[in-house]
Amino acid sequence: RDLHSFPTRRSSDLEINARGLYELDARIEAYLLTTTLGASGINTATYAHGAKVSPDDVFKAMMTIKTQSGLNADAVIMHPTDFQSVRLLKDGSGGTVGQYYGGGCFYAPYGNGNVDVQPGLWGLKTIVTPNITQGTILVGAFKQGASVITKQNEGARIEVVTGDHDDAIYNRVTVVVEERLALAVRRPKAFCKITEAASS
Repeated sequence: RDLHSFPTRRSSDLEINARGLYELDARIEAYLLTTTLGASGINTATYAHGAKVSPDDVFKAMMTIKTQSGLNADAVIMHPTDFQSVRLLKDGSGGTVGQYYGGGCFYAPYGNGNVDVQPGLWGLKTIVTPNITQGTILVGAFKQGASVITKQNEGARIEVVTGDHDDAIYNRVTVVVEERLALAVRRPKAFCKITEAASS
């Protein structure tokens, strides 16, 4: 196909900024996940080797958090592939077909209510992101177990730099989008990392 047939759009500062902030948010999310999952002292759990994570595993992690920290879990973070496995679970009714526990593509469970494409597991806020490794699930009391530390009155910074190396020669600019922050995992037992068990 002739590439000249693509529509032409002139990027505005607003569009560039929005795209930059989106990418920044993705990097921050990856940093927060890596830091939490790597924190010393968080609870760990496993599901059977070669199996898939189940809603039961998530509920057990919730109870582990309650037992170990006294806090109630408020969110679960899953890779899209893992959420897909849970979201498409069916019961045994209707012969070999079954009905989706979370509702099918047209109706909520058993035809009641509205369709929720991304329903929360066990009432938890469910975050589906490729920034967590497939097969790893993080359950936590995020609001009370950790906090993001930023400098007062300082958020994301967007800056256009024109004097970087040979930018002038190639008629280009560099857009810097950054934010300074740190994560403090104040109560490690408020989190539970679920992973696949090692092969025996």
